[in-house]
Amino acid sequence: MTVISTAEFDELENQIREMINEGGRAKALELWNRFDYNGSGQLSLAEIDKQITEEFPLLNNTDALIRAFYFTTVGCMDTEAYKKAQGEDAYVQKNEFMKLLRNIFYFNKLWSVFDEIDTDDDRRVSVDEFVAGTDECGLELSPEEAAAKFEEIDTNGGGMILFSEFVQFVADSKIQLEGGLQVDPPTSADASSEDIAAVSGSSTDAEGDNAV
Repeated sequence: MTVISTAEFDELENQIREMINEGGRAKALELWNRFDYNGSGQLSLAEIDKQITEEFPLLNNTDALIRAFYFTTVGCMDTEAYKKAQGEDAYVQKNEFMKLLRNIFYFNKLWSVFDEIDTDDDRRVSVDEFVAGTDECGLELSPEEAAAKFEEIDTNGGGMILFSEFVQFVADSKIQLEGGLQVDPPTSADASSEDIAAVSGSSTDAEGDNAV
């Protein structure tokens, strides 16, 4: 299995997981309340951005946060779908909070790898950058194979790989992220009972890897 190394995020991810697993519902609610600083019972993108910036600056990447927010609220990176969201669907709810945290880590890890490949920092990856950076993706490809793979990933034919195309490539290729995060881009539809219990007060204990 191809694995992308994202070691710099693992320590923080483990700290949050351990805090909630050891502290249970009380710690999960404490963290939720720090994000929900206006006490509305739901999170806007602005609230998430503010708390991430102040408390978890390692995760303060705009592209990653927006994707995490959209995937948690509407299940995809679709601006038009979000514009149609009404009421609670336009915000992150308590029973989606752990899913939000997982999504934030997921997309930050992917952006970190994408940024390493993007050596000229123009937020796009050229064919030369991709051929030179296949090791960052955990791929063992010859230059010819890498160039052919580039053409597959560049689905809009623009001659550059965009972050959205890179995210889809990772999902389609079943590339695993270190740290045990899910391979496929996460959605808001499959929050586990452990996630819900951790912050919404049901009787299920918030234990195990699903806690964060």
